[in-house]
Amino acid sequence: MKRKKALKNIIIATSLASTLVFAGIPNKSISFAEIAKLVNATSLNVRSGAGSNYKKIGSLTKGTKVSVISESKGWSKIKYNGKNGYVSSKYLKKVSQNSSSVILNVPYISQYPDLPLGCEATSLTELLRYKGISVTKNKIAKEIPKSPNKNPNLGFVGSQYTRQEGIFQTIYPKALEKTAKKYRPNSADITGASVEDLEKELIKGNPSVVWITANCKDAKMGYWYKGTSDQIWVAKNLHVSTLTGFDKNYYYLTDPALGKYKISKSQFKHVYNTIGKKALVVR
Repeated sequence: MKRKKALKNIIIATSLASTLVFAGIPNKSISFAEIAKLVNATSLNVRSGAGSNYKKIGSLTKGTKVSVISESKGWSKIKYNGKNGYVSSKYLKKVSQNSSSVILNVPYISQYPDLPLGCEATSLTELLRYKGISVTKNKIAKEIPKSPNKNPNLGFVGSQYTRQEGIFQTIYPKALEKTAKKYRPNSADITGASVEDLEKELIKGNPSVVWITANCKDAKMGYWYKGTSDQIWVAKNLHVSTLTGFDKNYYYLTDPALGKYKISKSQFKHVYNTIGKKALVVR
């Protein structure tokens, strides 16, 4: 009986402690599941520690979305280029679920010179780094599955390191999902998702790898391996990039070949839809 009573007291005390914390009873540091917030200053310094006396390691522009890990004494610990950084909490605001502008601070990683045909592996690396995973594009390139034939739904077809004539060299979301899940288990092949669905993921802080074209030029659709058992309908000028933000008029991409740029919403939607709404969200 004494043991049961003691256990009951512990449960009550634990419950009371939790209630006091959430009721606003003083607590030096509040830690919680990551919360998405937007930068509400023209330029916000990111520092190596929680204080203005710490070294500046970068800056964020207004409207940039960040993942807040914890808050303490007016400073927020955030994810910055795959590492931890600190910003003043007073210059952050909560993200509205109906936000009309989100730009995630996804780091740009060039696919060159190592992976001239590895835009898929490099794009995935960018998003994993954004999510705090310290991994290289070359490691991801070695880990993504290789197709046993010419079907990109099974793995990468051809080589990521050199162009092979007569081969449609790519990997589709269904196969790339396996590698993404290894590092971020909730990642998913969302092929068929609308651009509005992609926006909803961005609002939650989740960027996507998208199958489009370079600079979102009109897709040149046609058959590859025409007249054979391997025949597939594809964009012959296919390129893979990452969708990292949007506002009223534009979508923002962090492209492993071209860097960061924006494209009109109508043109992105046209190309994305034409190619088949192929996307992989990294959560």
